[in-house]
Amino acid sequence: MASGRGSSTGRIAGNTFGLAAGNSNDKDTLQEGVDRLEIPGLTPEATMGLLLRLREEGIMDPAILKAFETIPRRLFLNTGSIPVPPGPERMAPISCGQVQTAPLIIAHALKALDLRPDMHVLEIGTGSGYQTALLSQLASRIFSIERFRTLVIEAKVRFETLRIKNIDIQLADGEQGWPEEARFDRIIVNVIMPNLNLDIANQLKPGGIVVMPRHHNNIAQLVQFRETNGRFETTPVITGHFLPIIPGIAARL
Repeated sequence: MASGRGSSTGRIAGNTFGLAAGNSNDKDTLQEGVDRLEIPGLTPEATMGLLLRLREEGIMDPAILKAFETIPRRLFLNTGSIPVPPGPERMAPISCGQVQTAPLIIAHALKALDLRPDMHVLEIGTGSGYQTALLSQLASRIFSIERFRTLVIEAKVRFETLRIKNIDIQLADGEQGWPEEARFDRIIVNVIMPNLNLDIANQLKPGGIVVMPRHHNNIAQLVQFRETNGRFETTPVITGHFLPIIPGIAARL
């Protein structure tokens, strides 16, 4: 979502990839999807190590911890170029010159979203789909936008492999949001925008929350924007590494 040398502006019609009918996952079906996979490097010890690290970071929400336990990060990595899975505080390279956000950053973002099971969430920047899959365990329906066709296709295959049913993906310009499905209870932006633009803010329900990174004193900082009576109250969440947004849809890749 964040970078690419060539781009074409505007939304491409007919590039929404719905995965199945229905707005919620059958958790047994998803677990069956995980259990039948043979994922190199995915071990109970690795999973427990991740959960322990999240707790050390103050992530205590049982639903968030369960999501990280259920969704195997290794499936969302390009294993051919990563012989050893990176630690929970490390980003990882993915296709199209992009990166997968570190699980610790994702966990803090999920906590800041303050999700409920009945919510609809807009995600700008699908990337590998790892965070999208985690969101699918915490909310009713996820609408995810990505500017790279390759990443959309790869993520869709991963969701189908795990039998996740409540995600819609669109190849589109993230700066425009997804007005056809607005308004959203929560919005998460995975790339740095100069400001929270009106196209995005107007797609949020009253009282909703946007979580997105921005530069503050030359530091990339994840920030929670909570809408209250027509105004946004901001709360810093965590500093980290984020790529800047590039408008439009990638002409290649």
